[in-house]
Amino acid sequence: MDDKRFLTSKETAEYLDIPLNTLYILSSQRVITYYQCGKRNYYDINDIYEYITRHKIPAGSPKKGHRRIKREAAKEGSQARQDEATINNNQDINNQN
Repeated sequence: MDDKRFLTSKETAEYLDIPLNTLYILSSQRVITYYQCGKRNYYDINDIYEYITRHKIPAGSPKKGHRRIKREAAKEGSQARQDEATINNNQDINNQN
């Protein structure tokens, strides 16, 4: 990338490695800031960097919606309910004695 401060829509989409249509959607939803000059949109390279850093995912964090994590969470929840039921049963038995 040259030392240009502003990029065209096509250059921005290529830089972000996203389809041009996706860039238009992000722009229309005001997710990415842009400047309009006539019918053309221009993107400030600093705003693009800000967009990228806003979407940083820390190392070691689980993937959103990852199936394995959902299964593990379900198992943990199921185990917690079983443990609670066992404790309640034991308390009922102790209360009867």
